[in-house]
Amino acid sequence: MENPGYPNWLIYPIIGIIKNKRGKIIGCKSKSSGYVVVDYKCKQIPAHRIIYEVFHNVKLLPIEQINHIDRVRDNNNIHNLEIVTHQQNAQWTVAKSGNYKGVFFNKERLKWSSVLMY
Repeated sequence: MENPGYPNWLIYPIIGIIKNKRGKIIGCKSKSSGYVVVDYKCKQIPAHRIIYEVFHNVKLLPIEQINHIDRVRDNNNIHNLEIVTHQQNAQWTVAKSGNYKGVFFNKERLKWSSVLMY
């Protein structure tokens, strides 16, 4: 899917990838957040925001957030993305973690986990 906002990029929302004009997949997984980010105009933009904006032909406000329904941060399939407010995102996270804050499901270990910082 071509787009007017990001020149020379081909965006494939169904599989959740972005390619440059030569057909190479662009974007890399951020070590700090785990999200796929793309360098654009000297900024790192989350790929899920680009994919959502292009597919729905909207420009997201900075306060609008994109939620990954399956909680996998690098799964940018359009059917896995939904727009939420910060409050909705926080409530969704608590609901998906068994109503306990700071708890998450570790897919590698297939167990619920938490991290405590002092």
